[in-house]
Amino acid sequence: MAEKMKLGEILVKSGALSLKDLETFLKEQEDLQDERGYRTKLGDLLLEHKMVNEETLALAFAEQHGFKFVDLNNYRPDVEVLANIPFSILSNFRFVPLYLDKQKTVIALHDPIDSFLLDLLYKALEVTIEVQSATRTMVDMAHRSCVDAVKNAGRENHDFDINFEEYRLVLEQEKEVVEIKEREEVSLKHTLDGHSLEQILKLFARSQQAVALRIALNRAEATVLERRPGGWHYFGSLSHARVQAFITQIKSLAGLPEEALHYPTQAYFETTIDEETAAFGAYLVPSQMGTEVVIENYGLDRRSLSTSRLGILDHDLNRLLSGNEDQGILILGNAHGGRTTLLTALLNDRLRKSSEAQLVLEMHPSAQAMGRTHVALDEDLAVLDSAGLVAAGYDTVAVDGLPLDRLGWFLKQCERRTVFASLDGGPVLPFLAQLEKSGQSIGSVLGRFRSIIHIRLVPQACPWCGVSQMLPPAEIAKSGIKPETLKKPIFTVNGGCEACENTGCLDFTPIYEVLNITPPTLKLLMENPISNELAMHLVKSGVLVPTSAIAREKLYRGTLNFQTWVGIMQKQI
Repeated sequence: MAEKMKLGEILVKSGALSLKDLETFLKEQEDLQDERGYRTKLGDLLLEHKMVNEETLALAFAEQHGFKFVDLNNYRPDVEVLANIPFSILSNFRFVPLYLDKQKTVIALHDPIDSFLLDLLYKALEVTIEVQSATRTMVDMAHRSCVDAVKNAGRENHDFDINFEEYRLVLEQEKEVVEIKEREEVSLKHTLDGHSLEQILKLFARSQQAVALRIALNRAEATVLERRPGGWHYFGSLSHARVQAFITQIKSLAGLPEEALHYPTQAYFETTIDEETAAFGAYLVPSQMGTEVVIENYGLDRRSLSTSRLGILDHDLNRLLSGNEDQGILILGNAHGGRTTLLTALLNDRLRKSSEAQLVLEMHPSAQAMGRTHVALDEDLAVLDSAGLVAAGYDTVAVDGLPLDRLGWFLKQCERRTVFASLDGGPVLPFLAQLEKSGQSIGSVLGRFRSIIHIRLVPQACPWCGVSQMLPPAEIAKSGIKPETLKKPIFTVNGGCEACENTGCLDFTPIYEVLNITPPTLKLLMENPISNELAMHLVKSGVLVPTSAIAREKLYRGTLNFQTWVGIMQKQI
């Protein structure tokens, strides 16, 4: 591989600087190092003496690294892109996000390249980082406009708030990651022996694409591998003694007997990560060298405890979270359809924004957090009878699994408090019809909420065996779908693989419908009977986002494969 040309050589080659001037400034660079105690970069020195302008320097920088030069004079911040960049990174590092999708993000920098910034972005976004060159002044101005735009829009992303100095040490241990495909003999330079089990699980949980960790035993040490799209990737190494300590800890957390290690065992355990409870599934498999371990996220893991990671589309999530903070959100669905996870994530978002006190009434208390009190509901829901007294002193009250006939009564018990509630219920309009029939006032109930969302989980397309295919109209028509109703015939089709056990689906993704309750919408609902005509009017006016629209968008994004989408549209899933 050819060695990169030095910046000074490029400037001389381009005619922007004479060889004599370059030699003079290289000498001055050495003299200034002795005088200032640090080495001044050549580019800074040339700008300081006005020997080159910023654009010339940025162009040379681009040529040196093989980057594209971008003119930021007409740059306008894209809040939809910026909202995905952790605000802690955006506000602390001087760069300009230009583009972001599932595969890569493009940023503009001026010399020098900050490798720590690139590492942070990769860890936070799990996409390829592409760098472009721009002038220092333009980067500074555009960066300020980015930060201001995010603040003004209220779209600050706090999913990656970390201590950068501590995290720099973590990243140094993860350098030179080796991808594992067919063999497990890798360079064991990055020991994890200094990490606790919780610290390793924390690193694992932060990865957006990781689905499993495997501790594979070698003769000398153990290799820790991370499962991501494309295969297993090197994560670090552990001594056999450290592996045994972790297994002992997992046994204790899961309540496993000693004899469980004599045969393959599946167990579940919870531990505290960043003051929140995270749940994991563990597979312990005996081998000739000892017990190997595979760990997967399970249940309410940390990644699903933030609204930005739930699979709700950005534009719907923005509308769901905007509005009067004194009004809560009403969540409809069944007990295993994602409603509890959404409720917990919404409450976590509020805790991150303020130091309010929260009370949560639920059947199975979980997801502990600072600032939140959990009260268990018994089967007779006797605690609800004293809800007003229990809620005293709390800013926000949430209840999971509230019966429909107690909803209006509960809201009266918790007057002057923000209420979040989840109920067993179907789609929004049929639910409102049930509410009306129960004799409860639609106006007094809905006036306490800014949105109603009905959520359920459906199979998500397996990323390892999914391929994009153009389906002929005849094949689409066989599924009972009119081909002319689809804007493009290219969809994800799954053939099945080992990862998804030949089902074509791996994990679940939510589909939902959302009714955003504005004063005009509330007035409309109070003055008109619940009907199909009213539903069509709400959809056309944009306040009701139907499930069919969500399913179709996820189909085009590849989150749902064609087979699953057809099942949803035909009401078979």
